[in-house]
Amino acid sequence: MNKVYFVSWNGTSISGGVERVVKYVEDVLSGKYEVIIVSDALLKESGGWKRWLVENRVIKAIGYSLYVAFRKRKGDYVISNGFQAPFVKADYLWAHGNMLEYRRCLASRDYYEASKESIMESIGAHRARKVICVADHVKREYADLYHVSSTKMKVLQNPVDCRLFYPISDRIESSDSITILYMGRLVTGKGVKELLQLSAFIEMSHGYRLMIVTQSEKDKTRLFANRQYTEVYTKVPIEKLNGYYNQADVFYLPSSYEGYEMVTLESLSAGVPVVGYRVGAINELVRKRQDGVCILRDKTAETALLQLTEMALKYKGRKQRERLHEEIRLSYGLDVFAEKLKDATGLL
Repeated sequence: MNKVYFVSWNGTSISGGVERVVKYVEDVLSGKYEVIIVSDALLKESGGWKRWLVENRVIKAIGYSLYVAFRKRKGDYVISNGFQAPFVKADYLWAHGNMLEYRRCLASRDYYEASKESIMESIGAHRARKVICVADHVKREYADLYHVSSTKMKVLQNPVDCRLFYPISDRIESSDSITILYMGRLVTGKGVKELLQLSAFIEMSHGYRLMIVTQSEKDKTRLFANRQYTEVYTKVPIEKLNGYYNQADVFYLPSSYEGYEMVTLESLSAGVPVVGYRVGAINELVRKRQDGVCILRDKTAETALLQLTEMALKYKGRKQRERLHEEIRLSYGLDVFAEKLKDATGLL
């Protein structure tokens, strides 16, 4: 059986959307190939290779590139993610976003590392035989900013496991309060500033609750300490995430940049509408006139709460939620993704 070496520093953990996509691709390919996830955990078990697990991302990327290059044999395939193994000639580079555009959107010195990552990202894209972009805008960014030929790029949008994310039948619909959910890291690029402003505004309002589910460390979650109407949950296993989605009336995504974020698809699959800025999946779904998605008019907490309320009330009922789930299942379910993966890569 031929092997597929799939580079993913964090493996298939639930720490982010990239890792979930890696897991979905692994599941689809494992019927035909021996899929080896090249991760920090694997390098730790591989003797001297663990010396490459350093904080410096350039050195780490070199180590991963060498590891795969030494092991690949004729008939094997290499799939890499962004900047993670740019110096090996990958068969497929998964482009989850564009670090240069991400850095431009944030315009912050806190993200100076992104300039190094964007260079490696560009090198990896030019060396790869084919680049798989998760969204149309990512393909444009690679063409415009990295000058990658459009002929070697394919768009393959992220899937969602609709068996894990679905409306729960016994959810209470008669509650007078509105529960707003945010799920993601508490960092600048994900909109932690806007999230703090909304949390503070809710403290002065009536009938609202903000739930935050995050993988961020405690020093970040302390930002929301002593907020009466904000609840923070950390390290939630993936099998319990659907319960949090179903507690919500509406999902809030204040990110400045996204590739094709998983949380939007997961929320819609759970039957929960999404309100956010014109980024990633939200923007493309609105262009396709997908039900249950709304773009924020501005960045004020007052406007955000108004639009969040409108969407929450519009999709309060069981039937509306089931309809959202079914629409997402038919377009982004894993069965549909398997066929799209076959067309985009020819691996199946």
